[in-house]
Amino acid sequence: MRLAAPLAPRYPIAFGHLLCAIELRTAGVQEVALVGPDQQPCSTCSASATGPRVVLASAPQSSGSVVELLAGRSAIAGRATAYVCEHFACRAPVSEPDALRALLD
Repeated sequence: MRLAAPLAPRYPIAFGHLLCAIELRTAGVQEVALVGPDQQPCSTCSASATGPRVVLASAPQSSGSVVELLAGRSAIAGRATAYVCEHFACRAPVSEPDALRALLD
């Protein structure tokens, strides 16, 4: 940051991109795989948390998906199920919007 600070007034847009890159590096990225029917409650919750740190992939079912994040994921008990992953490790899947919100906070 110290090295880039003198450039901020001359290149404000580039400086904004630099700040985003620093945030990604320090805070990491959350990946959300949403699988199953009636995803509306969970997708509304995850959409409110979207930003440069959240990647969301969803499908009615994971079989046959070309999206790696969805591979091997399935709905639990026929309900929309969210898998939240960080640093190549996933937490236990959740089916309740409140539980998903807690994982994303």
